[in-house]
Amino acid sequence: MTLRPIETKLVEDLFVQGGYVLEFTNQTFFEFFRDEVGIDIYDDAYAFRGNSKGKRLIAFTQTAQPKAIAKALAGLWEYPEAIRPDGATDDHRRRVNAIIERLGGRPLAGAATEKANSDIRQQPAECILGELEAEFLGMEAKDDSPQARGYAFEKFLKRWFVNRRPKITPYRRPILTP
Repeated sequence: MTLRPIETKLVEDLFVQGGYVLEFTNQTFFEFFRDEVGIDIYDDAYAFRGNSKGKRLIAFTQTAQPKAIAKALAGLWEYPEAIRPDGATDDHRRRVNAIIERLGGRPLAGAATEKANSDIRQQPAECILGELEAEFLGMEAKDDSPQARGYAFEKFLKRWFVNRRPKITPYRRPILTP
């Protein structure tokens, strides 16, 4: 199990800029993978896409064991959080964490709390639910034509779905400057 294409795109957007991986030099990139993951990233096994750090990282995510990929992503995530916190958004954290958990890795610190908070934010207020319920029950008592009841039901459904829709944050590519 490796990264899906959309996950690879996210990894490239977050960590790779023009062949570079974050602010790693060749030496620090080697040391990161040696210390965090326990592999030699400059092994020929990770050179099939090319020799840049970015291409080696993507090759690694396509061939390595899932837990090793999860460890690498968790370690890489610490860098944007520490160096450029404005580029490390909650949405990015959530998406990277989802990949790590899917691969069998341990969740990022604080990720479970964020998930719980996002679930709470997505629930409509009690007063809105009460209003929707009263509106729905009131439709049964209407003596209008079937067409008028259908229009009333259509308006009800629209309000229901608007209030039940989760809030989605648009994805923004981080700006990493050298």
